[in-house]
Amino acid sequence: MFHTLTCLGMLLFSAVAPAQEPAVPKELLPVQGNWVVTLFNGEAPPVEIALIIKGNKYDNTVNGESQETGTIKFDPSKTPAWFDLVIETGNDAGKVQLGLIQLAGDTAIIKLTVAGTTTRPESLDADTSGAFVVNVERRK
Repeated sequence: MFHTLTCLGMLLFSAVAPAQEPAVPKELLPVQGNWVVTLFNGEAPPVEIALIIKGNKYDNTVNGESQETGTIKFDPSKTPAWFDLVIETGNDAGKVQLGLIQLAGDTAIIKLTVAGTTTRPESLDADTSGAFVVNVERRK
């Protein structure tokens, strides 16, 4: 009887125990958090645009509403670091945005191509290639 109750208790405990979130890969630690766009191609955005990164997932929001989600790839061994968004939901679902990122504490400059473009930007400089440059700030 005691054995049956112990097994039942363990089963109930495991059913209600919170699932542990997978550990964040070490290369993604620097980009974790809520990033708010402060400049878009050199101008203040007319709406609040945020990129929320948790683990290897991101959520791109406009005025607090999710517009796009997916996974993020970050390679800090490159200079500037490579920053790619693999889009899972939203208008560009199924596409990848290739980019570069330069981190400086709680600020960053990100240059991203138009979703689906297969050539990565070569620098963070503004250009006419159709890629866009955003300045972001991590909010706590």
